[in-house]
Amino acid sequence: MKEVFLRRQKKHYFLLAGSIILFSLLLQFTTIKNILFKVYKWHLVQPETIHGLIEISLISLLFLIFILFFKGFWPVFLATIVSVLFLIFHGVFLAALLCLFYFEAIISIGRSISNYFFKNGKDHNQYLVFFLIGFLVWSFVAIFCSFFNFGTFNDLRIVTLILTFASFFNGFNVPFFFSVYKKMIRFKRNELLISFFLLLLVLIQFGKTNTLIAYEYDSVWYGLRPEAVLVGDNSFFDNLGYLSFVHVYPKLFELFIIPLSNLGNYSYILSVNVIFFILIIYIIYSKLRELELNKFQSLFFTSIISCLPALSNMASTAKTDLFSTALILLGSLYIWRWINSLKMDNGAKHLYFWVSLISFVLSLGGKSTSMLYTPLIIFGVIIYFIANRSLFGLKKVLNGIGFKWNFMLLFSISVIVFLGICYRTYRITGVPMYPIVGSLWKSLGFEVKYPFITKNIGDTSASASFKLTDIMDRWYHMFFDPQPFAHVIMLWTGNVILLLIFLFLIFNAFNIKRISKEDFLLLIFPVFLAWLYYGTTMPNGGDGNVYQIPLILAMIVLFKYISTVFQLRKVLFFSLLLFLPMQFMTMFVSHPSWSYGLPPLQLPISENNTQKYKSNLFEYNGLSNIENYLRKSESMERCLGLGDDIVLNQLSCRMETVNTSASDYLGNSQVFSSMDSLVEYLKWNHTQYIIMPKSSSGDWSFVYELLNQIRNASGIDLIVHDSKYDLIEIDPNKIRFSFSNNVEYLDGWYDDEGGYRWINKKATAIITTGNQGEVSITGSLPETLKKAKMKVYINDSLYRVESLKEGPFQLKYDLDKDKKVEIRLELDKSFIPSQIGTGDDERELSIVINSVTVY
Repeated sequence: MKEVFLRRQKKHYFLLAGSIILFSLLLQFTTIKNILFKVYKWHLVQPETIHGLIEISLISLLFLIFILFFKGFWPVFLATIVSVLFLIFHGVFLAALLCLFYFEAIISIGRSISNYFFKNGKDHNQYLVFFLIGFLVWSFVAIFCSFFNFGTFNDLRIVTLILTFASFFNGFNVPFFFSVYKKMIRFKRNELLISFFLLLLVLIQFGKTNTLIAYEYDSVWYGLRPEAVLVGDNSFFDNLGYLSFVHVYPKLFELFIIPLSNLGNYSYILSVNVIFFILIIYIIYSKLRELELNKFQSLFFTSIISCLPALSNMASTAKTDLFSTALILLGSLYIWRWINSLKMDNGAKHLYFWVSLISFVLSLGGKSTSMLYTPLIIFGVIIYFIANRSLFGLKKVLNGIGFKWNFMLLFSISVIVFLGICYRTYRITGVPMYPIVGSLWKSLGFEVKYPFITKNIGDTSASASFKLTDIMDRWYHMFFDPQPFAHVIMLWTGNVILLLIFLFLIFNAFNIKRISKEDFLLLIFPVFLAWLYYGTTMPNGGDGNVYQIPLILAMIVLFKYISTVFQLRKVLFFSLLLFLPMQFMTMFVSHPSWSYGLPPLQLPISENNTQKYKSNLFEYNGLSNIENYLRKSESMERCLGLGDDIVLNQLSCRMETVNTSASDYLGNSQVFSSMDSLVEYLKWNHTQYIIMPKSSSGDWSFVYELLNQIRNASGIDLIVHDSKYDLIEIDPNKIRFSFSNNVEYLDGWYDDEGGYRWINKKATAIITTGNQGEVSITGSLPETLKKAKMKVYINDSLYRVESLKEGPFQLKYDLDKDKKVEIRLELDKSFIPSQIGTGDDERELSIVINSVTVY
C-alpha cells in the first residue's frame, strides 16, 4: 500500500507542490499589498522602524557569526552578552532582570511546595509545574493577606520575599532560565538558528516596553496604573469608586503584578507580559515535542506561531491575554500528557490531570474569554474519550484521576483563589461577576449595587449581518485585507492558518493523510468551532487577541498533521518559511498602541522614558500645569475627566473619564442624565476634582453642559487654568445646594424614572432663573412620533415654537435673571403605548425630558 501511495505522489507531485507554493506566495503578496503598504506604509519609513531594523539586522548578523564560527557554549554565551547590551541600551535591563527574578522566585516557591507534596514523583518538564504551584500558593497568600487589609504594594513585596526565602529551606534548584540556557548549548546549528530568532522576538518586545511614541489604550486605562485604579489604602479589595466595568473584571493577573508596580516606569509591568510570552513559547515548543516532532521541527513551528502579531505584540501590553493564554495552553499540554499516560501499561500520571485542572481554574481569573475557551477544551476531552471509548473505559479514566489528599488540597486552593477574585467583584458590585449574565445573578437573589446596572452579554453590542456575502466579506477582510477592522489590523492573526487548513483539506481529499479518532484535533475541535463562530458573527472581526487560544491550538495540531507527510516535507518547509519575514515585518511595524519599530538607543543613565513620554504628552495636550498640581499634592484623589482618555488616564489621580463611565456599554449613562444624578454619583465616589476642556469639542455635549454649570456655579473653586483644560475642585454637597430648588414640576410631568421624565401632551413647571438667566432643556422625541411641533409658553405668553425630530434635542432660552417664571410645553402629538402595541403603559406620553437646567 505504501508503494502505491508513493507512485501516486510522483505522478502528481509537481502539481501538488506547485499549488502549495503558489498559495503560500499569494498569501505573502496580500500581506505586502494590503497590510504593509496599504496600512503601514507610513510606519515603514519612520526613524524608529528604519533604525530599529538596522539594529535588529546587526544583532542577527552577530548571532549568525556566533553560530558559524563558535562551538560549544560560546554561541549561546555571546548571544546572551549581546542580549544584555540590547536591554541596557534600551533602558529595560533592570525591569527585565527584576521580572526574571520574580518569576524565578515563584518557581522556587512552587519547587519547595512540590517537594513536600510529591516526594516520589518528578515531572520531566518540572519547571512548568513548579511555576503553576508557586503561582497558586503566592496568589492564595496574597488574597488572604489582602482580605485582612495587608495588601499594598510594599505588603505584597514583603509577602513575596518571605515566601521566596522560606522556599530555600527545602533546598535549591537550577533556575528555569539557566536550564533553558543549558538546553540551547546542546542544540545543533540549525536548531540554534531558530532559537536565536525566538530570542530576537523576545528582545523586540522588551524594547517595545520602553517606547516614546505611545502606549496601548487599554493598558493605560486599567493596566499600567494599579496605584490609581486597583490598590487603595489597604489592598485590591478596596472600592476606589470606579464605574467602568473593566475595573471589576477578574483581577488575578493584576494582583500578580502588584509587587512590580508603582515603580515609576511602565516597563516593569510590561516586562511581566514579556516573561509570560517566553513561557508561552516554551509551552508551545513542549507541546510540539509532546506530539513527537523533532527539535528542529518544534522550534521552527514555534517560531511561526510566536511571531504572529496577535500573540507577540500583546507581550508589550499590560493586558491579561498572555496570562490566560499561558495557563490555558499549560492546561491543554498536561491534559494531553495525562491522556497519553492513560494508554501506558505502567498507569496514568495523576499529577498531569490535576496540574491541567488547576491551570484551567486559575485561567478563569484572567481574560474573560477564558470563561468560553476553558469549558470548550474540557468538552473536547469528553468528545475525545467518547470517540475512543474502546481505549478509555469509565473505570480506567476515574482510576487515572487519582483522588489523593495532596492533589485535592491544591485543587481546593485554586478554587479558593478563583472565589477570592470573584469576591472582590461581589464586594464592589454586589454580583460575583460583572457585567456578564446579569439576569442570572438577579434570579439567584443577587442585587447590583449603585451605580452599577444589570447587564447581559450582547445588551449593547452591535449585531453583524448574516447574509452569506457579508459573512464571506468578513472572513476575506480577516485574512486578506484587515484594514476595515481596526482591532484586527493592529493585532493581526496572520494568514498562515489558511495554508494549514488548505493542506488539511487537500491531504484528506486526495487521501494523502487521513485524520484518526486518536488525533489531538478532536480535543481542540470545540475551540476551533468557537473561533469560526467569533469570526463569523463579530462585527468588524472583533479583537485580534481574542483568537489567540483557538489559533495557537489549531496551528499546533495542524503542524503535527502535516509534519508526517515526508514526501512533501521540503515543499512544506519552504512554503511555511515564506511566512516568517512577512509576519516579522508586520509584527515590527504594528502594535495595539499604533507605535512602530523600536525606541532609539539611549545611555544607561538617560532619563526614564516613561516620565519623558508623559511629560511630552501633557505638554502637547495642555495639561502640564494640572499634572504638576496633582503630583505635588502627593495623594491619589478622585477625578472625573472629559477629553482625551489616553492623556487624562495618565494624570496623577484616580481618573475616570466621561467617555467610559457615561457609556451604556462600559458604564452607566443614567448617572449623567441630569444634574441630580451626576451630583449623586460624584458624592458616592467622593470626587474631588473635575478636569474638563475650556470649550466643548462636540463629544458628550450634554455632559459638558452639566460640567460647565458646575464650573460656573458659585462656591466652586477653579484651581488650575491650563492651556486647554481647567481643573476644578468640587464639594458635591455644595453643588447639590447650588442647583437645588430651581425647578418645581407641576401638571403634566410623570415621575422621575432614573434620570429622565416623560411628559404629557401639556406640561407646566415653575423655574427660578439664575444669575445668567439661561434655561437649558434636554430630552428626546421618541421614534413613535417621528416629528412634532412644541409650543413654549413663558408666563402664559407664547415664547417660541420648536420643530422636533426623532432623537435627542437641546433647547436654550435666555430669560430674565433671578426671576421666578412659569414655563409651559404644549405638543401637537402624543401616544398611549398600550393602544399602539408597544407595551402595557396606559399613560398619554409625548416626549422624554432628561434635564431642565438653570444658569
